[in-house]
Amino acid sequence: MKILVVGAGLSGCSIARLLKDKKYDVSLIEKEGHLGGLCITRVNKDKLRYEPFGGRVFHTKNSKIKNFITKFDDFNGYTHRKGMIINGKLFPFPITEEAINDFEDKDLILKELNNRPKKIDKTNFETICVSIFGKRLYNYFIRNYTAKMWGTDPKNLTAEWAPKRLELRENGNNVLFKNQWQGLPKQGYSFLL
Repeated sequence: MKILVVGAGLSGCSIARLLKDKKYDVSLIEKEGHLGGLCITRVNKDKLRYEPFGGRVFHTKNSKIKNFITKFDDFNGYTHRKGMIINGKLFPFPITEEAINDFEDKDLILKELNNRPKKIDKTNFETICVSIFGKRLYNYFIRNYTAKMWGTDPKNLTAEWAPKRLELRENGNNVLFKNQWQGLPKQGYSFLL
């Protein structure tokens, strides 16, 4: 049986490999002209690897996925942390309760957190974030970043994905992904695919 896989990002390449391993006749097409989607690695003139779309950390808690992906390359065990500079100071993201202590207006932030609504307002992205974080933390961490990334006011975005991506961490853990297994392929994504 002949199968055409449209899209050669990580998912498309994985499906094509699994089908090929089951002896299917597989063709893979990609409009961008390279494998990997946003997960690509290039080598510069000094032979240094870089990711033109930024580093994409591979992470999973599923051992089958881990075993499949590590058949193609070793991973370095890198854990991703993000931060934002606010008023000249570096703060972790996801937001941790511990980091709130370093804000000059921490009392106002804590007051907003204590007065959050019992029912989250899911009208749009902004209302759900303010319901979760309060207005001050929303303005510090989320509003400008979201407007820049999506090119629109956060009020114009849906609330659908916010609870999956945004949280206030109570345990001080500032590693972005909670999955037990994560990292970057040692030879780069382009070698992996």
